[in-house]
Amino acid sequence: MELSKPYAALLGISGIISAWKCNAYGKSRFSDKIGWIISYPKTSLDNLPKIISDNGIRLVIYHNAFASSGLTEAIKKGGARSLCFTDGSGINKLDGSCPHFKTLGRIFNSDCDFVLTRSLLCYRHFRSLHPTKVCYVPFVDSNWNGELFEDISENTFEYDISFSGQLDCKSHHKPPRADFIKALISRLPYRKFVVSGVDAKKYFPNDSDNLVVLQGGMGAIPLAATYGKSKISFCPPYILGRWPYYLLGRDFEPQRFGCLYLRGRNLGVEEMWKFGEEIIEFSDLDSLVEKIEYYLNHDEERLEIASKALKRTHNQYHPHEWWSKMFSFVEHQL
Repeated sequence: MELSKPYAALLGISGIISAWKCNAYGKSRFSDKIGWIISYPKTSLDNLPKIISDNGIRLVIYHNAFASSGLTEAIKKGGARSLCFTDGSGINKLDGSCPHFKTLGRIFNSDCDFVLTRSLLCYRHFRSLHPTKVCYVPFVDSNWNGELFEDISENTFEYDISFSGQLDCKSHHKPPRADFIKALISRLPYRKFVVSGVDAKKYFPNDSDNLVVLQGGMGAIPLAATYGKSKISFCPPYILGRWPYYLLGRDFEPQRFGCLYLRGRNLGVEEMWKFGEEIIEFSDLDSLVEKIEYYLNHDEERLEIASKALKRTHNQYHPHEWWSKMFSFVEHQL
């Protein structure tokens, strides 16, 4: 297939992919590769082939949550190839079973042309099944906007603790994210928090003496406005045993700004970061409060760990490098 630029389309929920079309902060992102944003499922499978063929789209990229044989057939009918991206969500076991999303079966039974994963464990399993169609890219983030600090000294550290992301995620977390964050704030009333997300105002309608709330979806709020001004960030704990290979964009974002990241341990994260050296582990609310207090009272240790994570981000997890790797893989196969 002879490729002209742009040749790829991104398909997904409009709120999630809105940030991909162009950088909200001045730069277009991958405009020589990705030229179309297709809102799905607003766009029906019946209309998708015409959209693809009319625009000369040669590759459609989508998340595993949308994987189905109907989607790949529609993409193929339009004359394009399909690339399914999985972050490990919905995968509980690497033996093919997946009670939540049936992810493995949905991806491969849908007969997509390529699979992209940022989970090394998923990659190893996928590659054993389909060695020619799987690409490993540790960091691919729909919220990537070119923000990356060169040095930890760029962080202003206006806030003690930050969280950025959707709060209404009750099925994956116990307690739910919003409840967990409210409990954390109540335990640390003398610490300064910043919370941002598409539904932040729903759960935190007003700022307070120790809380700043930033409302906005992916791409609407610069990550530097939260992580780039915070000493510590964290990921609320997932239900024990749920998605042990899952890697979030959040598992890479705070580290880009010299912000110390606290996270519950899972197999996917263990492949990417060294707990205790680059990120810090916690198990529950009590553990998180204890770790936050310790590292806020030991700046030298906190800065040393955060600096190591920032250095590794530059050396191994720079998003531009991994996007280039993904497109090189696809272009070679095409």
